Amino acid sequence: HLQTWSCTTNNTNQRFLFTDKQPWLPPVTKSPETKNQSSLAWPQCSCSMGKPAGPSLFCWFVGASSGSGLDLMKNALKHKVSIFACDRFTAFSDKIVSLSTSSNIVTTSLISASMRDRPWGKRPDAMVFMDAWRTVIKQAIFKEASWTVKVNAETYFCPDRLRRRLVNLQGSSANVASYIRTAVHPKEVLEVYSTQAVEVYATRSSTACGHIHMEIERMRTEQKCLLAENDCSPVGACLRRLGVVAGTDHGLLLRHSCEKGRCQPLDPSECGNCKYSAFYPLMLPANYSLCHVFVQS
Repeated sequence: HLQTWSCTTNNTNQRFLFTDKQPWLPPVTKSPETKNQSSLAWPQCSCSMGKPAGPSLFCWFVGASSGSGLDLMKNALKHKVSIFACDRFTAFSDKIVSLSTSSNIVTTSLISASMRDRPWGKRPDAMVFMDAWRTVIKQAIFKEASWTVKVNAETYFCPDRLRRRLVNLQGSSANVASYIRTAVHPKEVLEVYSTQAVEVYATRSSTACGHIHMEIERMRTEQKCLLAENDCSPVGACLRRLGVVAGTDHGLLLRHSCEKGRCQPLDPSECGNCKYSAFYPLMLPANYSLCHVFVQS
């Protein structure tokens, strides 16, 4: 397949697209925050190449310790994609499981997690995520990065694209208590918090948001999590109660409509859209793997 434009020196749209090669893309003008990075412009569609190198990300998700969910985690680590392409990462599960025979990377066990027989695509309850957040705060790995990203296991995530969005978003700084949420629902599919926001949550959540997980479970039961005014992520809902401003980014996540608590499966071919940082829901492990193929191509 060949696509052409007039060859003039000031035409940044000119490019050649071949089915077996990556497209040439025009250079990217870097912001002051990235001036210390490599002088070469990063590929605009890169997903997990570590380009740009910053801002730094600590990413985590809760995954299954057996079956296809575990196989998918191992494959993601092998190819260094999703959370495993972040600067620091943690994979939570119901028990400690080795993710690679060639390294000492293992899952972090959660006391409250009961996920051994959890089918792919079934969301753990809010208590599991609350336990995960307590462990995140206790381990304090989030302090080693500028942003903390919580990803659903059924979400294909591109750290490179999120880094670029964070650089370009006005007012997004790790030194300010802020969080960025998707414009679509449910909002807890992909959560992005500045280091300062997690610090605020760690300091004040026990007194201000002690029973918030019960409120979230009630909203889920009543299918109120799909309403724009409700935030069904424990940390996001708590920070909102504490007055921390949430930014909305329409390019964070691509997903289709959710009705009666069920989201329509995403066609893996849509993962080829460079505009988005994440894709959801990929209800079958095979679809997740196909999404990887389209993202990389």
